[in-house]
Amino acid sequence: MGVTAALLKRAHAYPWTALAAAQVMVQSPSSASAATKTAASVARFPLSVETPLRTTPGRSESNPYNRIWSASARSVATAAATLAAVWGAGMYETGWMIHADQGDGPSSNGEQKQGVGLQMCLQELCEHFKTRPHVITADQDERSSFSRDPSFHNPVLPDAVVRPESVDDVVAVVKACSKYKVPIIPFGAGTSLEGHVIPTESRRGITMSLAAMDAMLEFRPEDMTVTVQPGMSYNDLNEWLEPHRLFFPPDPGAGAQIGGMIGTNCGGTNAVMHGSMKDNVLSLEVVLANGDVIQTRKNTRKSSAGYQITNLFVGSEGTLGVVTSATLKLSPLPKTSSVVLMTFDSIGSAAACAAHLVSSGVPLSRCELLDDVMIRAVKVTEPLPDVPDGRTVLLVELVGTPDHVKTNVEMVSSCASDFKVKSLRMSQNDEEREELWRIRKVAYWNTYSLRSGCEVWTTDVCVPISRLAECIEQSRSDFAQAGLIAPVVAHAGDGNFHFFILFDPANSAEVELAASVNRKMVLRALDMGGTCTGEHGVGMGKMEFLEPEHGEPTLNLMRSIKRALDPDELFNPGKILPAAHLASEHVPQGAPPSPLPHTGASCSSSLTPTIDSPHTKTETTR
Repeated sequence: MGVTAALLKRAHAYPWTALAAAQVMVQSPSSASAATKTAASVARFPLSVETPLRTTPGRSESNPYNRIWSASARSVATAAATLAAVWGAGMYETGWMIHADQGDGPSSNGEQKQGVGLQMCLQELCEHFKTRPHVITADQDERSSFSRDPSFHNPVLPDAVVRPESVDDVVAVVKACSKYKVPIIPFGAGTSLEGHVIPTESRRGITMSLAAMDAMLEFRPEDMTVTVQPGMSYNDLNEWLEPHRLFFPPDPGAGAQIGGMIGTNCGGTNAVMHGSMKDNVLSLEVVLANGDVIQTRKNTRKSSAGYQITNLFVGSEGTLGVVTSATLKLSPLPKTSSVVLMTFDSIGSAAACAAHLVSSGVPLSRCELLDDVMIRAVKVTEPLPDVPDGRTVLLVELVGTPDHVKTNVEMVSSCASDFKVKSLRMSQNDEEREELWRIRKVAYWNTYSLRSGCEVWTTDVCVPISRLAECIEQSRSDFAQAGLIAPVVAHAGDGNFHFFILFDPANSAEVELAASVNRKMVLRALDMGGTCTGEHGVGMGKMEFLEPEHGEPTLNLMRSIKRALDPDELFNPGKILPAAHLASEHVPQGAPPSPLPHTGASCSSSLTPTIDSPHTKTETTR
């Protein structure tokens, strides 16, 4: 066994030994005697594996064994946790480094340089955060929780995770990553559906969790605006706003955070009246690749002062910069609201009714369609005695003053009769309104009841409202012919719909079949003048459709914007646009003279500090 491997094996019981191994490998990888001497010295001061390292009492700074690498036990513990995990032979897995014990050389000079840059970047960040070791970790369990999202994409471990607590923290991380050409993957709640937060296998990098930056910075009720940090949950924001009779309209999946909602330009059920995220964001504070902090515009409701920089970052999926705060446009809570449930014999009739309601000027706050397969799943938990099997349901919500709501309900009833509505029920009070709206809320989770042992692939396209029924019905036929169960829900008021495809992830042929039918549906939507994604974003899953949707000249413009703002492709590489190249060949001055080793084993959890987020005030849900 190599000297460094032996040191790191002992580090499981004596974490300080890990730092000895890291230091030996950096300063003199071939010096066995120096390694042995250092390990023997450090092992005299073992730390209990049961004791969280970040709370270990500090040792005297006069002790020479402490002075070697750090000014305090806390910083030593942090350095050991991260550097040993990244550098240790037998302790860390990454595609950037090689197994020295096997005698293999690097597969390319570029790969070696990328690994060196990562190591130096983490060393600099460990030093920067030495008084707050919980901010950075390379613990495998921690990294694993940031390696995936609910999509069908395979998980990929980031090289490390940082949890900044301020704009200055974000700037420090961005500058270090820019200096050493290490990718940064901004991460919110991890609820996106197209692989947005999964690192690329070729580059990985550092995942930046913004959950700890969840503060409300400014509330101006007279202007109906609020400025929040990106880790704020929209559920928590609306709960806080309710006593002020205001709310923030976009409502994607439960647990979503403001930063991720900005990144994907999310929509939700309220979009038919209030628009998507871009329509509800006034300005952003963004950290650019060079560490500059910009404000995209003033916080007025209107501005014609130059390019609309705010909209450039909304929907950019973390590929152009890191959003550190957002000023949001609020709306007044309605005095009265009512839900109307209508049933139809076909999707065509329900979709045509929805289109007519929108074009007639009926002020719908929500307009949702659920097909008969989806209603069958809903009935597993929700009693719907007045909805016979085989019916498509259209749910519309109307808001305003009591008189306005009453008038609008009459307009909806009159319109529905023109489209052969089979039944119509209006909520009479808040309890009934919530009961009816639960039909839509449980739809996704109840889908799992239609086929046991399967996963749900959530699709997302949007077409002109006039083509909604046609696109849904043709796609339903494709899924049926493929033998796939795929109920559909639609934001019928704006032409956006989602099939929930049930598939067996262990059956590669079925996964490929689901992907093929989904691809056919997306191309059909494009042929109908629609888009490959209405609200979920591009991520990794929809990149292939950007060229047929936009054309090469528009894609070239997007590439130019990316190059201008992120020339080294460090911000969330491989999302929206394929990465043009791997990491830069640049190696900073002072880099270690030889490649550092690794094996396929994972870093030990005993080498990392206990992680918490002391400044987090919200509870996120994945």
